[in-house]
Amino acid sequence: MVKQIEKSRVNVILNLMILVLGLFIVSQFLTKSFDNRSKAAVEEIEANHN
Repeated sequence: MVKQIEKSRVNVILNLMILVLGLFIVSQFLTKSFDNRSKAAVEEIEANHN
């Protein structure tokens, strides 16, 4: 019984770590594409002003 509890605790911790890692990767990807989009928008606005 104790081993079962230990095992499930380890599984929960591993799942949390995977979840956090996944969220981190997704947020990095989103901010990168968002940065590129805003850079393109800024360049477009500057080009229109000139």
